[in-house]
Amino acid sequence: MKKGFLFLVIAFVSLVVYGCSHAAQPEEMETPITITVTDAPSDAIVDETFSITWRIESETKTIPHTAVHYDYSSHAGSFGTDVTPGASGYTELTPDFAQGSFDIPNTFTVSITPTRSDESGMLYFRTHAIIDGMQYWTDERSIPLTEREVISEEQEEMQAQVTSFTIYADDKGFYNINGDKITEINVNNGENVKIKFNVWQVGVYYGGLDFRSPESVWGDTKRVLPGASTTVEFTASETFEVKSYWPASNRLKAVMKVIVS
Repeated sequence: MKKGFLFLVIAFVSLVVYGCSHAAQPEEMETPITITVTDAPSDAIVDETFSITWRIESETKTIPHTAVHYDYSSHAGSFGTDVTPGASGYTELTPDFAQGSFDIPNTFTVSITPTRSDESGMLYFRTHAIIDGMQYWTDERSIPLTEREVISEEQEEMQAQVTSFTIYADDKGFYNINGDKITEINVNNGENVKIKFNVWQVGVYYGGLDFRSPESVWGDTKRVLPGASTTVEFTASETFEVKSYWPASNRLKAVMKVIVS
């Protein structure tokens, strides 16, 4: 009797252990498919190229198509997985990954050169991918467009004739980028001149410097703090001095001559 009972107990325990060891294991959660625009400009210029970057997250797969679909008029609304590119209304798409075999998850970047802007001055776009035969779209986004500024030949000639200097300064003087001291610069009479003053981080009182010239040139740049810069522009007509001052105490620190010949 005891042996029979012990046999039944052993058999029951064995069945329990076997059942636990062969219990159905929970299935791993599948990574949801998402498309996210990670980089796009806040505005753009007609006929100038810009880039858009997007990221596709999913299980490891190979897809035949992903692209930016865009237009110069809006095609608003929520696009489901049954909306094909042909039914979307967008007239343009980027060709880089439009046909082929592309691994995901992955990040994609394309370039677009807008050729025109409509009355609203906008470019509208969505990123799109075909995954397992289904259509995946982002929401529509827009980029304001502006026309490229037209510069006349006279303006181009004037810009080409600008003579530029980059000058560094501390409490003891003016310098070039190598740290060599500058006491004068030379320009031609009638020349358009641009000077960028960079105030060094060290060797300068915390209140910074201001750079003064005769009022007929640029006058006073006002305070430029250590590590900052300011730019002045003028047309050379006569020799003058540039003087740096401590702004708070009005104390003269250094002098540089601009010689006009």
